[in-house]
Amino acid sequence: MNDYFKKYKIYLPEISDEKKNKLTEYFNILINTAKPLKFIADAEIETLWLRHILDSLVPFQIKSFQQIINKSKYIFDLGTGAGLPGIPLSILYEKNKIYLIESSFNKSIFLKDTISQLNLKNVNIINNPVQNYGIDEIKADLVLFRAFKKPLVSLELSLYVLKNISKVLYWRSKPFFNVEPNFNNHSVNKDDSNTMILERIFNLGFHKNSFFRLSSPGALGERGVYLFEKDSEKSKQFPRSLKKIESDKFINSII
Repeated sequence: MNDYFKKYKIYLPEISDEKKNKLTEYFNILINTAKPLKFIADAEIETLWLRHILDSLVPFQIKSFQQIINKSKYIFDLGTGAGLPGIPLSILYEKNKIYLIESSFNKSIFLKDTISQLNLKNVNIINNPVQNYGIDEIKADLVLFRAFKKPLVSLELSLYVLKNISKVLYWRSKPFFNVEPNFNNHSVNKDDSNTMILERIFNLGFHKNSFFRLSSPGALGERGVYLFEKDSEKSKQFPRSLKKIESDKFINSII
């Protein structure tokens, strides 16, 4: 299995042999347990490795993202499913506290067993929808979502766990939606969909937004990651209840 680490080395951060072995152990759990339970889709072994191990780590080939991780004590993975990308990151970054938020009871049981088997000491599981997270609980320095909900839905839900000054990383394949690097004021054309997206991001309290196109193997497909930096108070109407979010036709129409 370590041949994959060698084959795709240029797309990955530097990983020690010890951590490669633990990542391989986790991948075997995905294949032998998560796949039969349909927590991950079926495919050829190498394709699954690319989709789940490499894709979880590919943003951290970028040094600035490594620095973000290193400066983030509390990292929340929303809708983690089978533990992606939270578990691979917990293996690479042992000093961080990783919170896996997953509403499915069965997936949470799988996560608990996996964390025990891998002997991961820096991982916590929250078996609850993100919108039920306690107002007085620990808040995130960094939120991740990789295969969660639509972009603006995910950003709004992240407000339930974020600190006032914090960051969000959002994994994305094509189509990429257009986020300007520095959106610091309300824009003008209310009929323009990009302006509406930027205005909503602004109202959620995210004033610095960037997109990074990632170097990734063709077999994985074209990948990118959005960095949203929350550095101000959100509008008082956010975050809304899940019912209101789900009935919002605008944010649910954003691909």
